[in-house]
Amino acid sequence: MHGALVWVSLAFFTLEQGSSALFLASGFALAMLLLNPRYIGAIFLGVLAASALLGYSGETVLLVSIGSTLGAYLGAWLLSRDKVFDAALVTARDYLLLIVYGGFIGSAVSAGVGVTGLLSGGILAHETQLNSLFFGWLVDVLGVIFITPLILLWGHPSKEAFSKQKISEAFWTVTSALLVGQMVFWGWLAAVIGHSIDFYWLAPPIVWAALRLGKRWVALLLALAAMQAVSAVKSGVVFFAHDISSSTLGNDWLIMVALALAGMLLSIDSEQRRQAEVRLRQQTEELNFRNQILQRINRGASLPLVLSGLTQEFERLHPGCWCAMLLLDKEGKHLHYGAAPSLPDFYKQAINGLPIGEGVGACGAAVRRGERFIISDMQSYTFWPVGFRFRDAAKKAGIQSCWSQPVKNSEHQVLGTFDIYHATHREPSAEEVDQMERMAHLAGQVIAQASLQEILHLKDVAFNTSSNAMAITDKDARIQWVNPAFGEMTGYPSSEVIGLTLRDLGKSEKQDPAYDQTIWKTILAGNGWHGELVHRHKNGADYDEEMTITPMKDAAGNPIHFIAVMRNITERKKSEEQIRTLAFYDTLTQLPNRRLLDDRLSRAMIASKRSNRYGALMFLDLDNFKPLNDKYGHGTGDLLLIEVAQRITQCVRGTDTVARFGGDEFVVMLDGLSTDRNGSISEAEIVAEKIRRSIAEPFMLSVHKEGRGDVSIEHRCSTSIGVALFIGDGVSSDDLLKRADMAMYRAKDKGRNRMHFFDARHA
Repeated sequence: MHGALVWVSLAFFTLEQGSSALFLASGFALAMLLLNPRYIGAIFLGVLAASALLGYSGETVLLVSIGSTLGAYLGAWLLSRDKVFDAALVTARDYLLLIVYGGFIGSAVSAGVGVTGLLSGGILAHETQLNSLFFGWLVDVLGVIFITPLILLWGHPSKEAFSKQKISEAFWTVTSALLVGQMVFWGWLAAVIGHSIDFYWLAPPIVWAALRLGKRWVALLLALAAMQAVSAVKSGVVFFAHDISSSTLGNDWLIMVALALAGMLLSIDSEQRRQAEVRLRQQTEELNFRNQILQRINRGASLPLVLSGLTQEFERLHPGCWCAMLLLDKEGKHLHYGAAPSLPDFYKQAINGLPIGEGVGACGAAVRRGERFIISDMQSYTFWPVGFRFRDAAKKAGIQSCWSQPVKNSEHQVLGTFDIYHATHREPSAEEVDQMERMAHLAGQVIAQASLQEILHLKDVAFNTSSNAMAITDKDARIQWVNPAFGEMTGYPSSEVIGLTLRDLGKSEKQDPAYDQTIWKTILAGNGWHGELVHRHKNGADYDEEMTITPMKDAAGNPIHFIAVMRNITERKKSEEQIRTLAFYDTLTQLPNRRLLDDRLSRAMIASKRSNRYGALMFLDLDNFKPLNDKYGHGTGDLLLIEVAQRITQCVRGTDTVARFGGDEFVVMLDGLSTDRNGSISEAEIVAEKIRRSIAEPFMLSVHKEGRGDVSIEHRCSTSIGVALFIGDGVSSDDLLKRADMAMYRAKDKGRNRMHFFDARHA
């Protein structure tokens, strides 16, 4: 083909000056090398064959072939070095680079070497060397301007579908341009209107094509106009030929070049504007769709339903493909069906449970690599045995290519894949890759939002079904939300507490105001707090409450909300008090038991040593208690013990301790007596005598008798009391109790119903 164009350019488009008016082969060669650099050998052979057919000498043939090939290769090489250049002439920069590198620079090399060859063969005269060099460069540039864009643009498939109206419009535009070209270059209708029309009449159809049809049609019209011009010159038609000969090709070709540049740049700009409008419209639709999808998730729509809508929308916006969403399982080993509304059921079954790895299709490989994986030809892709199921299902479904984009979350963890299938062998364009990435990003947001909504739902259920009362406040502790348990605990429904401050709700007089103020000062400063408070129920009853307040802070560390978790611990406090009572008090008389007495006695002995005041320990044992138990039973004996405990307690100060040791034994501890021993003995003796006399008074006890019911009986008893003084003199509490016990037995030995002080001589 290239050789034929060389032969046609030299044989048919050569003017009287010996130069071709338009070298078609230069534009063709550059275009083919841009499409595939391996065509360089064929281009060289084509020029070689055409030059030989024209009868040139061997040296001329070789130089012309080298020059033509070298010029085209240089232009293509310079353009390939530019990483931004696109042979589809997407931008004005692409087109201008093509003219500069491929036209001006490449043609200079081609013209220089080619003219040298023609001079060496005697085809051109040395007197016209510079003129020939200029015209050789000019016609090569014209070939690039008029032919290269035509081949590049029509060699790339158009993404824009032409409607019947567009086809009709293109037909009439081309027809109009041809008629105008005939009128300009061949002088049609000149006899009717009296003169030929100017170049400028070519502008309207080219501008129309630029604005309405696109750069492909502009390139076609320019090439047709150039061919009409050259054919008119070769035929010697007076109208255009005269202009050419009189201006030595310069002015008219300059106008043609200007028209070509203006038309192509206008068409590229117009196409970019249309594409920008389309992209803006698509992005707007995608943004609206994205918002709709996220709103559906927020309203509680299921993830499979939302993913199905997402894939259907993509198929609607981009007809001619099938879409699928696969989700990675929690173990990260298999992909499971998420959505594929347009694919057959057998294919859905085949991709469900697809293992991760190479050789199992684009989906498994994309997850394994963490990046986009493209299979442009399913038949040429090497499947491993584990992927045969997928391969066979794809073949049965008519799938010839598969593009898989990993779906990731904000932490770049793979969640699944967004997959596009075609019924033809296809590689994605840059725009399609961008669309895949955007849709995968949206799918990642959808999955993440669905997971977040699930977590929020679980939290909402947990908060609203929690037995603990919960409240969320603003930075000033004003309540913004409470759960149902809050209303159950406080008696206040949410409608009554929203807007109130948590600190003022349910205040009780039992709560120390100073302590309460200290707590909230700490909390409002942005600190957490945990402790116990007394609050008042709406019905007026006080209850014990355990509260934990945690601040929520902004990026600057300032509190913006508080979360309060509360629970009613009244029953727990009661239980604790019961446990404490069981541990430290006698269950019958409610007096301190041996354990509590030991603790108080140890403290009293330490205080006695510090204050240098005496204390006294009395050990009491009831006389005549066993006969009462034997005659009337233990119930009556218990009544006596309770009455005895009350009488002893009434005989001592509130700071003194009365304890029951068990049976009919009691212990009384007096602290803070005199600093003088004799004075302390006198004080202790007075208290002991008071106790002895009180117990000696008769007791009226209720006794149950058969046939008579409950009757009252009078019982008299006495007590023997042993007393031991202490002043922190190194005696242990056990030894002190033993001393008092020994003194008590000395009192019994002396006849009972009396008191006796411990004497070391009797130890």
